[in-house]
Parts: sequence; C-alpha cells; structure tokens
Amino acid sequence: MNKLVKSLGDYSTRILLTFCLISTFGTASSWASVVSLQSGEIQDMVAVDQGAPAFSFKTDHTDDGAVFLTFWLYIENGYRVGSIATPVSWNADWSDHSLFQQRIINRDESPWTFSMSIDDGANIYTSNVLALAGVSGDEISPNVTEGTLLFDFSSLEFESVDLSNISSVSLNISGVLPVDNYDRVAEYELAFEVGDVNPVPIPSSMLLFASSLMLLSLRKKIIKSFK
Repeated sequence: MNKLVKSLGDYSTRILLTFCLISTFGTASSWASVVSLQSGEIQDMVAVDQGAPAFSFKTDHTDDGAVFLTFWLYIENGYRVGSIATPVSWNADWSDHSLFQQRIINRDESPWTFSMSIDDGANIYTSNVLALAGVSGDEISPNVTEGTLLFDFSSLEFESVDLSNISSVSLNISGVLPVDNYDRVAEYELAFEVGDVNPVPIPSSMLLFASSLMLLSLRKKIIKSFK
C-alpha cells in the first residue's frame, strides 16, 4: 500500500499534466470546427446585381470587418433585396468545419432583415434570417440590433453542402420599401469576432478544473502522510 501511495505521489504531477493536455486538445478541436469570414475577406466583399437597382458599397474598415451601405432608387417600392458577396476569385475548403457563423450589426435607424447565402458550385443555401431593430440615437443594443447568421452543416438542412468547394458567400439585406415610410438606405456592419465565433467548450473546461482539483487534493494528502 505504501508503494502505491508513493507511486501516486511521484506521478501525480504527470497525471495532472496529462489531463491538462487532453482537455486542451479537446478545446482546440472544438475551436477548429467553426469557420467565419475573416476581417480581410469581409473588407473585400463587393456588390451583387439582384436584377433591381440596389447599390452597395463599403464606407468604413473596422478591426473585425467593415461597414456597408445599401440603397435603392425612389422608383422601387415593395419588397427589395440587395447583396454583397465575396469576389469572383474567392473560394474556400470548409471540409474540416461543422459550423459557419458571422456577426451582423444593424447600424441604421430603421429595421432591416438580413440573411447569408453560400454557393458550393451546384446549389445555393440560405442561413437563418435576422430581423434587426433600428438604432436608438447612437446606441446599438446587443441582441436587438445585432445577431449571428449561421449554417449548421451537421443538420439535415445543410448536410448536402459540398464543403470542399465553397465558391461564394453573400450577405443579403432586405425590406419592404420604403421602410418606416421614408427610409431606402440600409447601413450595417459585417464582423468577425473570435470570442463569439469560437467559444471555449464548457465540458472540456469543467473536466480540466475538476481533474486538477482532484489530483491536487490527492497529492496534498500523500505529502501529509509522509510527514
């Protein structure tokens, strides 16, 4: 018994480090499963012709992405869509990822509706739809004027996507013109955010914390037994 206790004492630190490495690997693997357009890719996005006079252009760079404007001519009424998209030369292989998500912020005083589309060369798929409220004064209210657009590739809805051949990603902005009786200009930000896109998985964190406490407690008892 004393030999077993001594052995555990000698190797408790190694056991603790092993648990840490396993937990860290699990966390890193979970991070790798999520993909998002990077800041530079967002800033390179260009307007898409939707067959209607919708004009889009970038107005500002941000650390996380860019701010855009989309506007429609006064002769256009009713439901209208404008889009910005990755350039023709862009392509991506998302085979190692199970989730795509992107943060969108409505910076306009009026509400607008947003969605994203991806093209795998054979089909176009559309994300969830966000109807985001307008800005009150200069304040952007979290969870009211911003949200996350996503594709869960593990779901039945998107399981047929060819993730090795993503040829285009676009953001769609829509509304029933004129919005709020006068507005025809949408101002919005598309952003990448590491904290939101790749959260640390709770199960791995809990395993690391619990195993550390257990082994440190065991080591403390072992040290006391030899005093």
